[in-house]
Formats: sequence, structure tokens, C-alpha cells
Amino acid sequence: MTHTSPCAPAERASFAMLNTIVLVLLIAVGCGTPTLDTSDIDSLQESLAALREPLEPEARAIFDESLGYLVGGSKPEDSVADPRLAPLILDIYKPLSGSSVTAVINQAYIKRAGQVKSEITKLEDTKVLSDETRDILLSFDLLDRRVYKINKGFLEWPMLQLRVENNTGHEIHLVRLKAVLLSPDDPEPWLMEEIDYLIYDGMEAGQRGMWRIEPKQQEWIQLVGPHPGLIFSVEVIGLTSVGNNILAETKWGAAEVHRLKIYKETLQVIRSTKTLALELAPRPIRDTK
Repeated sequence: MTHTSPCAPAERASFAMLNTIVLVLLIAVGCGTPTLDTSDIDSLQESLAALREPLEPEARAIFDESLGYLVGGSKPEDSVADPRLAPLILDIYKPLSGSSVTAVINQAYIKRAGQVKSEITKLEDTKVLSDETRDILLSFDLLDRRVYKINKGFLEWPMLQLRVENNTGHEIHLVRLKAVLLSPDDPEPWLMEEIDYLIYDGMEAGQRGMWRIEPKQQEWIQLVGPHPGLIFSVEVIGLTSVGNNILAETKWGAAEVHRLKIYKETLQVIRSTKTLALELAPRPIRDTK
């Protein structure tokens, strides 16, 4: 699959410096501009060797990482053990046919920066769509929240206690809650659970209540003791009023805020270090055909 997404000025500027490093290293060893040949598996292996051989270790590491990212780790030598893989490997490398070292690195940078920016855009779009209902969801106040434990058979089981106040101006019959436990460096919640709390008699505007909710996941027991470094959040993500009328709902919350922050930090690392930052989230996703 060929990626020709345009690159923003920041990406072009920072990656131009990386290309300069590679070009200087190539010139220093008297190298011309060999390119990748995907006409057959032997030519692919030979041209890859010709691309890598004159590079200094720094440039070779940059090239290897870029190529691996673009082809998903597929290698021509994989076809030695199973010749049937040769056509598949050639098909994977074909979009790079005729590419030089700098062209491969350039494509990898554009693709990686584009991947991260795409994930950021998705999250920002979700936030925009949720902004309309955010105020009314926040007006159903969670005044206090804590987790304690109860005995359930031979197990200790968590219990979520919430003190709430309905300031929506509407009678509420169903509240959808999302509890999340986040780690500072991980974009995905360590623990997450959505809970539908049904209020049989309804909860009038201005009314307060104390709720005790038994979550489905026993792992919430972790919050009974100290949990340094973890971020615990409970938030309202849906409200239903009289007549099963959905008053407000959202897909935006603490987990998404946290993920967006991490993705933006990754993009900044890519721009400032002129690397792919593959060890950072969002992790690379292989193309599927």
C-alpha cells in the first residue's frame, strides 16, 4: 500500500535535517544513489545489501528502522525457508521499488507522523462531537467517590460508593457511569468499566443520593489500598430521563483526554528528535491487504 499523505511544514523541516545526516554519511563513503529492486527476490536481497553496505552505523540503524516500519518486519530471507513466501514479500516491498536510502526514510517518517496525527484528529473530533452534551452531563454532580471492600464468599470484593446530586433540571431514571484506572505513561486504561445505574423511582432535580455499586471486575479491589502513580476517575457518560428519553451521552472522558495528551507528546518527540518514536504510543499498525 502506497502512502502519499502530505507532510506538515514541521515534519518537512525536521526530516530534512535527518535526510541531510544520511546524505552526508553516504557522500563520506563515496556512495552514489543505489535503489531498491523488486523485480525478483534475489534482486531484492542484492539491492538491500547494496543500500545498507556503505552506510555508517548511525545511518544504517535509521534505514533499518524505517524499512522495518514500512514493510512490517518482512525480510527477503524469509523466503529461503519457504519459497512460497517470495511473491508475498515482493508484493510488500513493491511500493518501495526504485527508492533510495533517503526515500525510504522519508516515506517512513511521513507515514509515522501521519499515523500519529490521524489518531490525534480522531480524538479531537470525538471531543467536538461531545462538547454539546458535556455541560448537562457535568451538571449531574459526583460529589464524592471511593472504593471499599466487602466479603463475597471466600473473596474480598470491591464496592464503589458515590455521593451524587442531580442538578440537570430534569428527573433522571438511568445514569451511565464510566470508571477508569489510568497509568501515566499508558494511553490505554489499566482498568475500565461502564456501569448502568437504574433509579427505579427516578431522581428529581436537586435531589441528592448515596449510591453503592458493585462493579463486575474484582480488580477494582486494587483501589482499596494505596495506588501511587495510578489515576482513578468516575464520570457520567449518559443520562436518561422520563420516558426512556436520552438526555445526554458522550464518548469523551478522562481516558480520551489522557490518550490525546500522550499522542500529542509522541508527535512532539517525532518532530524534535527526527525519529519515528516507534516505542511510543500509538504503536505502529501493519497495513492489511
